[in-house]
Amino acid sequence: EARFTTGRLRHTVLAGVDASYLSYKEDEGFETDSYDEDGFLVIGSRIPPLVNFNYGASYVPDPALIARTSQHLSAVGIYLQDQIKLDRWLLTLGGRHDWVRTETDWWFAGDEETPASTASQDKSDQAWSGRIALSYLFDSGFAPYVAYATSFNPTAGTNPPEVDDAAAFDPTSSKSKEVGFKFTPPGTNISVASAIFDIEQENGLVSETFERDGVQLSRLVQAGILRSRGFEIEVAASLGSGFSVLTSYSYIDMTIVEGSEGVAGNTLSSTPHHSASIWADYTFQSGSARGLGFGGGVRYIGTSFGNDENTFKNEARTLVDAAAHYDLEELGSQFKGARLQFNVNNVFDTEKDICQSDYCYRDLGRTMIGSLRYRW
Repeated sequence: EARFTTGRLRHTVLAGVDASYLSYKEDEGFETDSYDEDGFLVIGSRIPPLVNFNYGASYVPDPALIARTSQHLSAVGIYLQDQIKLDRWLLTLGGRHDWVRTETDWWFAGDEETPASTASQDKSDQAWSGRIALSYLFDSGFAPYVAYATSFNPTAGTNPPEVDDAAAFDPTSSKSKEVGFKFTPPGTNISVASAIFDIEQENGLVSETFERDGVQLSRLVQAGILRSRGFEIEVAASLGSGFSVLTSYSYIDMTIVEGSEGVAGNTLSSTPHHSASIWADYTFQSGSARGLGFGGGVRYIGTSFGNDENTFKNEARTLVDAAAHYDLEELGSQFKGARLQFNVNNVFDTEKDICQSDYCYRDLGRTMIGSLRYRW
């Protein structure tokens, strides 16, 4: 990061390198006894109902493998951003270039319609992306802005053999338009931020239904244009005496603009229209408990569709979280910047089914995380 001036312009320049690596192996197989009247897979007598957490109580045989995939994905990006201020105007310009390499090995056992096959692919992609934003800073603390950005993101996975013989997914790209404001009233510790956005993503993943050996199954294919339109607002306030609160709400309409047959125009699965949260925290400011704090909050996740065909819905859910923390500086100045914290997410261990692209899972149950953090 560098700060300097050129005439009346004040610059804050940010440059960096971003690198990531992903590796995974996947084996696929099915073992069933029967199908329902619509041809969908039904758990047979040889496999216990795993959704009841009966692990280890019954023998589960290894099914015959029908496919195996191994993929290594590495990505490197360089970026440069300049935030330019002229009086009350603030202009942000940014650019980025990414290089992605994807190595894939794939094997398919074959079936009645598709012969057995193997494939290997070494695939390279690269692209430019960038952003531009303009804001005006009023004396009142109100700052409206407009922004436009493009993005480029690697996507792990492969197309099915019927679509493209185990070719790795292409990176996704998107275009984002946003209008919003930030408001911080002078003399207060209150911040309000809100935005209306329109994002369109190409090469998005959508589900399609297909038949294999008389069984109706679902899979992800890269054949979509996804559009996300919505509104969000967040309010953060430090009310003094160690008490603070953070609350937010968002509305998202995630539409499959283009996709496989039967899903175009539908809502992308597992994407709720409404979500909201509130979190409050109190830290003792004096006495023997000085530096000790407690927090608690509620998250609401609205209903969503369980598949891209939009034939059934996931229930709405409300989850409660809690936290306790202690600033170790109270034990001595040598510990300044250190904090011990304990978080409990989903305090009441709410576990409902959540489905995405026809595959269903349980909510993540109660989790407890202890952490020791140091800031300087």
